[in-house]
Amino acid sequence: LTILLAAIAGSRILYLLSNPTPWQDAWRIWEGGLSFMGGLIGAFTVSLLILRLKKIPFATVSDATGFAMPLGHAIGRIGCFMAACCWGIPWDGPLGVAFTHPACGLPTELMGVRLFPAQLAESAGLLAIFLLLRVFRNPLKGRVFGTYLASYGALRFLLETMRGDTEPGLLGLTLTQTVILAVVLPAAVVSWCIPNKDDRTKKTS
Repeated sequence: LTILLAAIAGSRILYLLSNPTPWQDAWRIWEGGLSFMGGLIGAFTVSLLILRLKKIPFATVSDATGFAMPLGHAIGRIGCFMAACCWGIPWDGPLGVAFTHPACGLPTELMGVRLFPAQLAESAGLLAIFLLLRVFRNPLKGRVFGTYLASYGALRFLLETMRGDTEPGLLGLTLTQTVILAVVLPAAVVSWCIPNKDDRTKKTS
């Protein structure tokens, strides 16, 4: 429950940093406005603290989480597609999608315009990550979560240019791309470097 609350808080804070909102509306999360990257940072940080306090091996929990995250995330992006958020840039190529329902959250000028299905592309990429992690779960023992972070970070960094819902900022990067380079990829390295209990056993045997 603590990790869930940290994820919600982190996701809202990062959204507010990129989408300034009147202070009185900052807590209205039921009206939309959550960033996955912020939620990931919040959950990861609090998870590390809890594991340390309870003296639970990081690798044991991170492996299970590393398998669950990309699959759940892939399903979540289908929800994004159904809500027409993360809508994608105008796209005349194959698989272009036009949203026409007045209830979707699309900007008025993009209603009825064929767009790149960024949500479905990310969902497919996350499903591929999940399958690869399952196939290589034994060689990656203790490193599953770090591999997920690195793989998703790379996928999202590339797809960010195809989403069309954020403006480039510092050095031509979006806020999400900056977070990936500054936080997500370093976190992947940290996850890889945290000793696995099995690794320590091998070294002392």
